[in-house]
Amino acid sequence: MKFITTESSKKRNAPYTPGVACWDEINVENVNYFGSHRPARVVVPTGPLHFGSLVEIEAMAVAPEEADIS
Repeated sequence: MKFITTESSKKRNAPYTPGVACWDEINVENVNYFGSHRPARVVVPTGPLHFGSLVEIEAMAVAPEEADIS
């Protein structure tokens, strides 16, 4: 697979976090990464994450038509 995402190709992200305590930090890092690009986003509060992680991120991106994704 040769498709490499860019900030503008990302269309949605969903950070999962064990509670609201990390939301401010998640917001700061989201702005740091995406800059002025704002993909759709939902922050999902969960129970404890695997291995004690503080955040897990699900993301969706769109491949350009010329991308080789075979």
